[in-house]
Amino acid sequence: MIPGLEMLMQQALKQARIFVGGDPAVRLDREAEVVAAMRAAVGLA
Repeated sequence: MIPGLEMLMQQALKQARIFVGGDPAVRLDREAEVVAAMRAAVGLA
């Protein structure tokens, strides 16, 4: 089972990928930093 905040964070990441590159499967430049910032923002860091 995936906790709710983790699931929302993953959805937000896919939305960012679509917004930036048009494809949810294509990783963002510096994606690890983006994920770290998202996790910190919701208290998962």
